[in-house]
Amino acid sequence: PHAADPLGDVRRSISEFELPAVRVPVRGGEVWLQPDYAHQPFDFLPLDAQRQSAVVIYGRAPGRVVETPHWPLDDQLSRIEIDITASERGDAQVVVLEHVPRRLAANIRSYIETEDDQDIMARDLEASMSGSFPSVSNLSLELDGLDDPDAPLRIRYTFSSDGLLRADADGFVWQGRIMERPLAGWYAASPTREAPLLVSIPLYEDLTIRWHAPDGMRWLAEGTDVSVATGPTRFSRTMRQEGTALWMHRRTELPLQRVSAEDYPDFAAVLHAMEDSAQQRIRLVR
Repeated sequence: PHAADPLGDVRRSISEFELPAVRVPVRGGEVWLQPDYAHQPFDFLPLDAQRQSAVVIYGRAPGRVVETPHWPLDDQLSRIEIDITASERGDAQVVVLEHVPRRLAANIRSYIETEDDQDIMARDLEASMSGSFPSVSNLSLELDGLDDPDAPLRIRYTFSSDGLLRADADGFVWQGRIMERPLAGWYAASPTREAPLLVSIPLYEDLTIRWHAPDGMRWLAEGTDVSVATGPTRFSRTMRQEGTALWMHRRTELPLQRVSAEDYPDFAAVLHAMEDSAQQRIRLVR
């Protein structure tokens, strides 16, 4: 009947809808906005709000449930480039360039605005890098695109790492993990499950590490390339020589998903393969 309240059923379950969004019809399509987060880019929703059910509260057909859109992978993917230049003493200079995707840039902009001090962020980065590099010092930080929420955000930081390499008979050895993501510890601590697993924190990351050798020396890699996948989850790690330098490329795609108990063993095996491949050993020889 015309007098029926189209939002009656929705109001009784409104707590199931956690995030407000604004959908604006425009010529040839629509634009989505999320008004309760500062620094959000135009026409974009956070990843956990994409491909989700949304109820129309105000506008055409109130009470109708619609599905939010999904943005391309380029808007979700973190790209990180690390250049490590070794010295003949086994120390290194490290340059990190992070291309922050739109889904994460708003959080970083809000964090910097709240702290109002880039030195705090530099100290946090120094502490974070200490998990991958020994004796991190002299970290300097540059931010590009900080003030424009629709512009790409790039974070560049450089630091020294004393004693990164261990001397051996032929030169130096490095063995360790760089920017390890403990996904198996988060999602695959048990060998089996009786209930489905919800992957609630996605990870889309493209990491390139370039190891540069001092004059008269060259890098040698140990180990083989890795490529594993199950369902929508994918991981690969490749290495190649470029003259005296060594390039390592690592790509991770772990989307939001629900993993059934039957699929969990394969999913857990992929995550453990990811973590195992993070441990690497390379040599610097003359």
